Amino acid sequence: MKGNENETVVTILLTVILDLVPPTWLQEISDVEGNIYGDLSMKCKAESPDGVSYTWYRNAEVIENLPRHQFSNGLKTLTIQNLTVEDTGMYQCMASNDYGEIYTTAQVTVQAIAPWFETVLEVDQPAPRGGSVTILCQPKAAPTPTIVWNKGTEEIENDGHYTIMENGNLMISDVSDADGGEYTCTATNSQGTSSSTGSLIIKDGTAMVEPPMALTVNEGEMGTLTCRASHDPFFELEYVWLKEGIQVDPRLPYYEIPQIQMGEPSQLLIKDATMDLGGEYMCTATTTIDEVTALAMVTIRGRPGAPAGISVVVSELTANISWSRGLDNNSPIMSYSVEGSTNHVPEWTILRNDIPAANTHIRLTGLSAWSTYKFRVVAVNEIGRGVPSEESDEQTTAQDRPTTAPSNLGGGGGSDGNLRITWEPLPSQEWNAPGLFYKVFWREQGSEGSFQESSVNSSTVGVYVATGVPAYTPFDVEIQVENSMGPGPRTETVEVYSYQLSPEEAPTSVTAKAMTSSSIKVTWSGVDPSAITGELEGYKVTYWPEGSNEELGEIDPVMGSDTKTTIENLEPNTLYHLNVRAYSGGGEGPPNTGETSATTLKSGEWVETCSDIRLLIVMTLSVAMSLDHVLSA
Repeated sequence: MKGNENETVVTILLTVILDLVPPTWLQEISDVEGNIYGDLSMKCKAESPDGVSYTWYRNAEVIENLPRHQFSNGLKTLTIQNLTVEDTGMYQCMASNDYGEIYTTAQVTVQAIAPWFETVLEVDQPAPRGGSVTILCQPKAAPTPTIVWNKGTEEIENDGHYTIMENGNLMISDVSDADGGEYTCTATNSQGTSSSTGSLIIKDGTAMVEPPMALTVNEGEMGTLTCRASHDPFFELEYVWLKEGIQVDPRLPYYEIPQIQMGEPSQLLIKDATMDLGGEYMCTATTTIDEVTALAMVTIRGRPGAPAGISVVVSELTANISWSRGLDNNSPIMSYSVEGSTNHVPEWTILRNDIPAANTHIRLTGLSAWSTYKFRVVAVNEIGRGVPSEESDEQTTAQDRPTTAPSNLGGGGGSDGNLRITWEPLPSQEWNAPGLFYKVFWREQGSEGSFQESSVNSSTVGVYVATGVPAYTPFDVEIQVENSMGPGPRTETVEVYSYQLSPEEAPTSVTAKAMTSSSIKVTWSGVDPSAITGELEGYKVTYWPEGSNEELGEIDPVMGSDTKTTIENLEPNTLYHLNVRAYSGGGEGPPNTGETSATTLKSGEWVETCSDIRLLIVMTLSVAMSLDHVLSA
């Protein structure tokens, strides 16, 4: 490579290392036993990206051209047919390629055993009358023996009543008393013969006398399944309940199986039922010799499922709503209701109720203007209101003038020279369009002039104060609401009085008298209500103990025209000063002139009144009469 003297020539040597992968086992052989004259197979399997070859060995010698030994599956499977004792030995499978070899080893044992009974036939095995029973015959033998059954001395044949099964067991169907007695199983193979004898005793079979009945339960309520079986008292009877083939677990909160005494029926209580508890239930009555079963269907009646496919089209102030029926949950749908929510009132509200069950479409009119609606549908059945449908897409109604006048128009009070007018602002769902404001109208009663008016340019304010009016004068007041689409309705005329003045007179003849150690009675002569420019609302009695002052005193209010009160919860043997003043809607008047005070009594003292004297006389006479009675006795 040519270049200038600043250039450098670099030579890179690359060495490629190839992975050489010997075989690894996917399946190895394991020890196995085979019966003489039978067949036996073993399989091994290995893997390698470089290929695998297989070789088999018996007792360390390669298996080639041995009689009864066959390979298959690409030498991965070895099958030995018509086993002999000489086939017993150590077998190996070798997997190999150019990069390694691996072995798996197993012991093959060929058995040749004359029949013998490790477990003999049962003596006095119980069998249910009218049922079925299986007598077990399971001798040890190699090769597999032939089985012959005898009842007494007579050989048994397969005839429907008796069935000799492929595994050698004997099944007897429709057991009767004649089936009692001795039974002998004889097993024979090439190595010999052996027999075992047992016997049957016939017992009463288990019978279902009170099967569970089909049950319908309302969602949230409880239902009971009952099951009773008769059985031979020689055996214990056990009841098991299953739902859809799975045993019921009474530890679950919605199931209960009460404990029972012998002879009592079994009960399954389904509590606080939900829809998933419906289905097929089975009662199984079991003894050691047989069992009987009975099925019952449990139906849970629940509230309806959600209607589907809700579709809404809004035009102006009308909505066309359609939907598809949902599940009735085993109780027929009686009606539907349509609910709505808006950007003004997000809570769901029933817009139409008692829609007949046959209907899946309605037309709603009179929707709120300038509102974004969502709708949903609820089905109703005898159990209750169901699950609501999914919410519809949002739909917006057209704008409109206000259709509702403000409510609770009134007012009164206020400062000097004011006419205070109040009302309840319209809720946002009644604005019907943007730009809502109020027009307030007022005119002095008896005046021939036109109404004065003013605008309140806020949709949420509910008060206006007119100024420069005479005190406590009745006015005719009206209010109208308006938005960007135009004016709405105007209210009826309401009478509202302007501001009041405080009383100018003070109460007179104020007296104070201690009644107990904690109370003082106060009386006074009231002011003339007609002299007040306003309404007399009552009086305020201000009181304070010696050493304090009026500013720190407490107030005992007296409503209306009452002119007396009793001040309670005072300190004993304490001098209290007080004054009384009238008040109206315009404020408080002046206090009475002169000083008024009283000292509470000491603890334990009271003021004697005529009623107190009468009570003392009655108590004295009573005590005297009681003493006279004791002395005469």
